[in-house]
Amino acid sequence: MIPIILSKILSKIDLVLMLGGATYIYTQYDKDIITIIGLIIALVGFVLWGISRLQLGNSFSIDAQAKGLVTTGIYSKIRHPIYIFGGLSYLGLFIASKQPVAMICFFIIYLTYQSIRIKNEETILDKTFGSEYQKYRKNTWC
Repeated sequence: MIPIILSKILSKIDLVLMLGGATYIYTQYDKDIITIIGLIIALVGFVLWGISRLQLGNSFSIDAQAKGLVTTGIYSKIRHPIYIFGGLSYLGLFIASKQPVAMICFFIIYLTYQSIRIKNEETILDKTFGSEYQKYRKNTWC
């Protein structure tokens, strides 16, 4: 279990990285079509990531916990929208920055880490909610 103060700090890291990265790219890079498209992708990912975080409500935690099974809103279609839309936002930032090697390296690490987190979360949710969670999994994507 992660201490509460550390959990609060970690829960804001994506927010800081996404907004800080977008601000830096917007102010420091040429506003060519690739940069603009990348920033639009990042913005869409960020907005959907934020909506996902809000819809998760008190069930959000940094470490895997089964506080509740959220099955409404975006979660009625996608089991892990925070990871998907966070990744989309980062992808947009990398496109905008025109750093393909950094993007590939980041996504290898990101996908590995998030896959481990997803597996841990799904194990805990399955143990806690059993058949209710299994039914939910069958009716949602990723």
